[in-house]
Amino acid sequence: QFIRSFRLQRAYDLLAQNTGTVAEVAYRVGFSSPAYFTKCFHETYGFTPTDLKAHRSKDQDTISECA
Repeated sequence: QFIRSFRLQRAYDLLAQNTGTVAEVAYRVGFSSPAYFTKCFHETYGFTPTDLKAHRSKDQDTISECA
């Protein structure tokens, strides 16, 4: 449980920084299945990794428009 929560937190950070696709991040943090990673991520955070990436991309677009 501790290792899984650590992996999920690291994945959240990587996805927030937009450092790769959901599958790439899942493999990078040690999950062997992107589908299982998505399930665990959703159970932990209440939204999917794709939702996080979409939200972060939208924030970056807003920041770029303000600059």
